[in-house]
Amino acid sequence: MDADPHPLATPRSTDPAPAHAGPFATLELPAPSAPLPAHFMKRWGSLSLAMQGDEFDRFVPTLQRRADEIDAGLVRALLGEVNWRPRLVGAYLAAVKGLCEVDELVARLLLRSDLCFAGKGYCLALACFDTEVARKALDDYLGHYLSRPDLHFDQGDAMAALGHLDARHGTHARDAHLPAWEAFVADKPRWRLRRFDEQLAARLAAVERARGATSEV
Repeated sequence: MDADPHPLATPRSTDPAPAHAGPFATLELPAPSAPLPAHFMKRWGSLSLAMQGDEFDRFVPTLQRRADEIDAGLVRALLGEVNWRPRLVGAYLAAVKGLCEVDELVARLLLRSDLCFAGKGYCLALACFDTEVARKALDDYLGHYLSRPDLHFDQGDAMAALGHLDARHGTHARDAHLPAWEAFVADKPRWRLRRFDEQLAARLAAVERARGATSEV
């Protein structure tokens, strides 16, 4: 029996989600009107290398020089590319600038999980947004993807993000997922929740440093 569609789902005619998306397969994403120019991709997408290695502080001088260019339009353009590099950069920029208006787009990207490598950026952005949409997306993501131990996706980053929001609000949403987490990591000895929590804490600290640097421009 097919799972009920996610409440945010809308019909799509193009770009179907991968089969693993399950109840999120019909979540709609905006389609870019045209591929981004090569110079735009070089200017922004190339920054993903530092971010993929969590070398966020390498990003700060660039943010300072380009602070006036960073807005929701730029972030939506980056997130709209079917490429993990600009999506990772877009998610980080959204986190630094606190662009909560893109929370639903980031939520849908995480829930669909079309691409590898970008998910930790989505989780970071959602943790920074701290909106109802963000919290529900993390909860829904874990509800589905922890039931798929064959998918080594971003379950750890999502657990860390939800735990961060729990700590901020004095809630216990992550606790409900702990049994599923333990089952999920039973054959994954390197997936330690404390490590994911520490990684997120380091990324959040880097975001705060970047915010401070750009606010001085």
